[in-house]
Amino acid sequence: MRNAYKARMAILLVLSAAGGGWAADWPQWRGPRRDGVSAETGLLKEWPKEGPRLRWKIADAGTGYSTPAVAGDRLYLLGSEGVENEFVQARTLQDGKLLWTARLGKVGNPKQQPSFPAARSTPTVDGEVLYALGSDGDLACVELSGGRIRWQKSLRTDFAGKPGAWAYAESPLIDGETLICTPGGAEATVVALNKKTGETLWKCATPEGDEAAYASAIVVETGGVRQYVQLLQKGLAGVEAQTGKLLWRYSKPTSRFNANIPSPLATDGLVYAGSAGTGGGAVRLKARDGGVEAEQVYFEAKLPTAIGGVVKV
Repeated sequence: MRNAYKARMAILLVLSAAGGGWAADWPQWRGPRRDGVSAETGLLKEWPKEGPRLRWKIADAGTGYSTPAVAGDRLYLLGSEGVENEFVQARTLQDGKLLWTARLGKVGNPKQQPSFPAARSTPTVDGEVLYALGSDGDLACVELSGGRIRWQKSLRTDFAGKPGAWAYAESPLIDGETLICTPGGAEATVVALNKKTGETLWKCATPEGDEAAYASAIVVETGGVRQYVQLLQKGLAGVEAQTGKLLWRYSKPTSRFNANIPSPLATDGLVYAGSAGTGGGAVRLKARDGGVEAEQVYFEAKLPTAIGGVVKV
């Protein structure tokens, strides 16, 4: 869920760097490190009086809430037309020209209430391919060169997936040779796939059988233990990267609207998470006996729980 209302997507490209050139790649949701922070330098200190110069604009990208991924001289995003056609497409960064479109499937949960059915996820660019998750759970590995789909899975049918009321909104995580995503449900709450083939490496089923929420997973290292941290519908969870073992749970960030949306943020041994209508807080992760424990540091009702998430400043 990237916005609070349904709208036809319009993409505007403006020049905001002091030199007027292209910025570095932004290949996935919340940037290279999934923390919402850009390493760009030479940015303008303030907008020109007349505003930034418009390079181009398009208004035919379909409907949805997807944010673009940018890699090289191309821009990639998801869109949808009606409820029967959800797709990922590539456009030139120079002028917005459409290069190719690949259909993913149908729009998920079209009878959702409140009603915001449309594409939601941001594609993840990795080498010569991208990974896109449609709102109905259609996961695809797509070639950047021409939009050919190398492999495809359905989180609903292949993993008995259970999304929330507003369908799937997660942006796939790539970690080395592994793809991480969140079907939700009692069979495979979180799964790891071989990114080249789509083969299942492991499934993690939480005892609560959480529905998938609307956040995207991140990588966290704690005392030599690599893990994937994800905000599910019933709170925050840490899953061991190598085995898929559930390491810890923290149930405080559970939205009273069933709308756990912001991606978690990790820094200095802490993980922050927010949940709509409930509040936000942080846990400190500690390695112990080959595993990881999560200890609450604080949780307050008035801390940030916004859809777009938080950044460390």
